[in-house]
Amino acid sequence: MRWLYGIGIRLYGLGIAIAALWNPKAKMWVQGRKNWRTHLQEAIDPSKEWYWFHCASLGEFEQGRPLIEIMRKEKPNAGILLTFFSPSGYEIRKDYDVADHVCYLPLDTPKNAQDFVRILAPKAAVFMKYEFWGNLLVSLDDVLAPRFLVSAIFRKEQHFFSWYGGWFRKVLKGFKTIFVQDQASHDLLQTIQIKSKVAGDTRFDRVLEVVQKSADIPILEEFADKPVLVLGSSWPKDEEIVSRAFKSSSLDIKLIIVPHEVDSAHIQKIQSLFPTAYLFSKSTFGQMQEAQILIIDQIGMLSRIYRYADVSLIGGGFGKGIHNTLEAAAWEVPVCFGPNYKKFKEAAELIKFSAAKVVHNEKDLENVLKEWFSNEANRKSAADQAGHFVRQNAGATGIIMEQLLS
Repeated sequence: MRWLYGIGIRLYGLGIAIAALWNPKAKMWVQGRKNWRTHLQEAIDPSKEWYWFHCASLGEFEQGRPLIEIMRKEKPNAGILLTFFSPSGYEIRKDYDVADHVCYLPLDTPKNAQDFVRILAPKAAVFMKYEFWGNLLVSLDDVLAPRFLVSAIFRKEQHFFSWYGGWFRKVLKGFKTIFVQDQASHDLLQTIQIKSKVAGDTRFDRVLEVVQKSADIPILEEFADKPVLVLGSSWPKDEEIVSRAFKSSSLDIKLIIVPHEVDSAHIQKIQSLFPTAYLFSKSTFGQMQEAQILIIDQIGMLSRIYRYADVSLIGGGFGKGIHNTLEAAAWEVPVCFGPNYKKFKEAAELIKFSAAKVVHNEKDLENVLKEWFSNEANRKSAADQAGHFVRQNAGATGIIMEQLLS
């Protein structure tokens, strides 16, 4: 099976290289890995103990961030390497100053894996959630580096549980500890004789930390003089549905749109749907009370913006899947989202807590907005439940760090 995995990895790399001829994201993926050996050798001080944290993209980084920052406090003289697989994570966090070096993970061929591990020789390696790069994981045995999997979720459809999954199960067994989010994942791993520890999801700790440390945003303080709907991490389909619902609604509310992509073409498309909207980058304090709609055309602000929301629609649910619901819930904001949420455990739990609702179209959205904005008691009950859900699930970071530091 390992040789088939190797063929698949090389074909994947070839596919990305071809796509890079016209796709900007694929081009960043390829260019960011050029001369990676030289860059890594220049960055790694062999006199230090190195701790390696790997995240697929930005969402996984938010899961790993509490661990990285505690590691920095507890091991101030150690080296911390942060790697990403996706440009959407690397490009936003490449200047993350808690890590000593941030780079792309090389394509997982046997040669790349051996060279990467040899240059780094980590004291320990921490992989977030879904990252199972077989050659890299196996190569860590060469330097006797323990590896940990954090905030993992397992489903019976994954190849670990199939008849052909023997090599992948062997890779899983190489982890010193697998920290899973829930009992269901723990029980599933037991069916293939793999041990795990239920620790929960470190994102709960991260979103609560953001709430505690967030500074005011003066422009939004002025803007939010009426109830506010925040459309968070939106895609075009989300924006179209909100546009139709907003136009037909008689509610006296304001709208903040935080798109997932902030390239000029996307911003212009949003402006065509909301012609009276203000752009955050061109707004100044003193004019926001007259604004009804505000488009955030900058990245990295969403988790702080939710503090100004009374209700939030989380983007992605009409496409590949919803984005982070916990960032809003931590601010005690009830959320709604499109129908593609079932792979996201926390979304299903928020529904059970009556802190979230599913919308399939603009009519559903109108009804949800009417229910929550027209009845403050209903909205406040959902808000309280959202906050309670986040707080009761916090604590995974402490459980995991106890073992990482032992």
